[in-house]
Amino acid sequence: MRSQQDSSLVESVLRRSLVRRPAPVGFTDRVMAAIREERRPRPLKRNLAWFFPKISFRMGFALTGCVCAAMVLFTLGLPTGREDRNAEQAALHGAERELAEVLQLAGNKWNQAQEAAFSPRMDNNK
Repeated sequence: MRSQQDSSLVESVLRRSLVRRPAPVGFTDRVMAAIREERRPRPLKRNLAWFFPKISFRMGFALTGCVCAAMVLFTLGLPTGREDRNAEQAALHGAERELAEVLQLAGNKWNQAQEAAFSPRMDNNK
């Protein structure tokens, strides 16, 4: 019961607020006169420091220069990948060289072992 009364009260307030009423006498003339007298604002001129309105042009120029210099230094400081690739290639080349030496040494030892195992024995006692 209470919700019906609340909804009907809200509906009646809405209906009263939506009723069209005529403008008071002279309203249009007063609005048009105020528009004619109003000073038009100048269009906003944006310069380099438009984001920081209290900063002067020189300060904005200096800040822009600092940001550009920081970006250049940061970019130059980043590794390009060439040094890393050259270091990796040098390490791989060194590892290949070591592996070849080890395999050559192992092959030599294998050959010596085969010669010792399969060569005829010389007996000095006979």
